[in-house]
Amino acid sequence: MDGNRVRALAMQLDGKAVAHYEYALPGTPCERATQKGYCAYSEGVQQLFPEDKDLADMGAQAYVGIPLRDTDGKVNGILCVISRHKLVLPPMAPDMFEIMGARAGTEIGRLQAQAKLVEQLEELRRWHDATIGRETRVLDLKREVNELLGSAGQAPRYPSVEDDPQQK
Repeated sequence: MDGNRVRALAMQLDGKAVAHYEYALPGTPCERATQKGYCAYSEGVQQLFPEDKDLADMGAQAYVGIPLRDTDGKVNGILCVISRHKLVLPPMAPDMFEIMGARAGTEIGRLQAQAKLVEQLEELRRWHDATIGRETRVLDLKREVNELLGSAGQAPRYPSVEDDPQQK
């Protein structure tokens, strides 16, 4: 989820995987789920959410959904089932969705945290690669300045470079 847009991490329609599915959240049953928690509409979902054109395109009749939350309680996704037929849900459906939603939300949060760590590690590697040997180059430059000043009969500008035997 990114603001008012939702990008499906996984979706199947008529038994086939759907790649790159994205939709606007406002006016959808998914928006209601993010606001209220578990939502089930056994039939007539298109009539309840007339702004959601995707429901009409899918021929949806029923919807069940629950928000996915990270460990801080922030919504990071939605788990839902959309059916072209009336759904008769078992009494344990809300509990099942809660369990699956908790696990999926935690896993999404973990994957997001891992991606952030990888990104930070790559940034550190770029900085390391850019700075490796920099101190040696600076000391070499200071020595060169001192040599040029010495050739011109002037005192060294960086005496500490000349005094430190480890720096030579």
